[in-house]
Amino acid sequence: MGVLQIGLYAHNITLNSGIDSSFGPSTKQGVIKFQTSQGLSADGIAGRDTFARLAGV
Repeated sequence: MGVLQIGLYAHNITLNSGIDSSFGPSTKQGVIKFQTSQGLSADGIAGRDTFARLAGV
């Protein structure tokens, strides 16, 4: 499990297909769900703003 997946789970975002490769389709969908919930651009790219929100910054 990578840092990104841990962050998503910490924010109660579960991955539909469980943990996949480092950044597979299930992780991308989880990122989109998280971005939407945080009012971020829901592009599925875990960039600086997404990681800052995951870290609570």
